[in-house]
Amino acid sequence: MSSYPLRSIKQIELTSRCNLRCVYCPSPDMKREKKDIDLDTFLGAMEWVKYFKNKGTQGELSLTGIGEPLLHPHFVEFLLIARAILPIETIVFATNGLLLTETLCQDMAHIRPQIYVSIHRPELATKGIEAAKRYGLLAGVNTAFVHSAMNWAGQVDWYNSAPACTCEFLRSGWGVVLSDGSITTCCMDTEGAGIIGQVKDTPGGLEMKPYSLCQSCYQTIPEEAMACP
Repeated sequence: MSSYPLRSIKQIELTSRCNLRCVYCPSPDMKREKKDIDLDTFLGAMEWVKYFKNKGTQGELSLTGIGEPLLHPHFVEFLLIARAILPIETIVFATNGLLLTETLCQDMAHIRPQIYVSIHRPELATKGIEAAKRYGLLAGVNTAFVHSAMNWAGQVDWYNSAPACTCEFLRSGWGVVLSDGSITTCCMDTEGAGIIGQVKDTPGGLEMKPYSLCQSCYQTIPEEAMACP
């Protein structure tokens, strides 16, 4: 089985909790513990980010996971920590917009995250979208669950209309940190089946491999990994 070097931390899941129960999302029936990442775990994840930044392979960082990131009670403080380590890199997060207030956007304006709002409840997310626009933070809105849908590699009873593509997480070596500090190979790893390490481990040396969900995913396993610099 092919392996691919872990080259960056693409996502950090600040929480696995959510304030919605969308039928096309695995969150409602997820068996993994629903929890917020704690400070020590987040700082451990950022040590990995710093390691890859120093190697020149850390690109965009997304503070996104299975849950709704704005539910984390220390979201802005963690965003500030990430910005201190990545002063010029792109930091993004995806939200359903229910908690995206004028005050919150004002507090985040100087940190400059790029915000993507998923339109699960448009009648509730509209005010947050407009606030993010006013502060120059809105990067886009997401309706992919309708026009470019996927069933989370068979984890939910939904349909696939997204075009087949190569898994960029494997190809580019993008790792995902779950809220308990586990490092996995996949943005769809709801239950932690693809775990390859922990943030408490010494950064470096991890290899990503295809795992069980790859067999039922609309994305294909790359023939080879991106070359290391």
